[in-house]
Amino acid sequence: MSNLRDIRQNELFFSNFISWSLESAEEYVDKNRKFGRRHAAIKRLAESYFGDYIRVLSARYSRGDSMQVLKLELPAMLERFRRTIERGREIAAMDPVSESDFQGKIEPYKHLIDISRGRAPDLHSTYSIIAWLVCLGAKQEDIAEIAGFFEAGVDALVDRLFLPYAPSRQQAENVICPKHFSLLYEAIDAPKDQQAKLIKKYLKNWRKYLDDVNSFGTRVFPGCETRDSYVGFWALEVSAVVKVFDIDDSSFIDNEYYPADLVHGVDGVTA
Repeated sequence: MSNLRDIRQNELFFSNFISWSLESAEEYVDKNRKFGRRHAAIKRLAESYFGDYIRVLSARYSRGDSMQVLKLELPAMLERFRRTIERGREIAAMDPVSESDFQGKIEPYKHLIDISRGRAPDLHSTYSIIAWLVCLGAKQEDIAEIAGFFEAGVDALVDRLFLPYAPSRQQAENVICPKHFSLLYEAIDAPKDQQAKLIKKYLKNWRKYLDDVNSFGTRVFPGCETRDSYVGFWALEVSAVVKVFDIDDSSFIDNEYYPADLVHGVDGVTA
């Protein structure tokens, strides 16, 4: 095993989380195929099946898995996404009540995550998914496919991140959670010499900005490092912005929250 990238926990801790998450996700899907709406199956499917897989990727990155190995996970990530959509549609078809409840919002199961609620955790989950896709080298058509399951015209940062891969995507005018993510959005169109400064400011206050976030990519709250669900402190939303818009990260590459190896696709970038 490679060296830990997040030393707040040990290798065994992350390995146990990974094993538990992969097993429990399959059990969750099997259970909700039977019980449908009673367990809020459609709403929770993305969180507990696809979302846990994203958390596993973060935990594996924290554990020190090599980037060469992590890149091999891309096909599995895409398969997990497609299975999530397929299972959601199966459950909707089994339960007409839940299908009508969600009609117009997921049609059925159109949106993987409902970002229209304007919740920072939902947005961070979305940014985290984009980060893993672009950093693992997903093809344009695969990212465009996944983009279609995130509502367009709601959040400006989500739309800008997807735009290079889905050029006809409707663009929102504003970031829906400016308290958390406005600096990152500003960095996209800032002059070259200002982009890194804005991101450095964001990273400096990252724990403060995300002190109420429990997302697919990370969980930030006091004492979370000791919880069984800890997967590492990674500003995956920054890696998405840097990767998609080719921002020079040399001035913040050694920031403790910045997943430099993930962005550059190699191990030991800051070693």
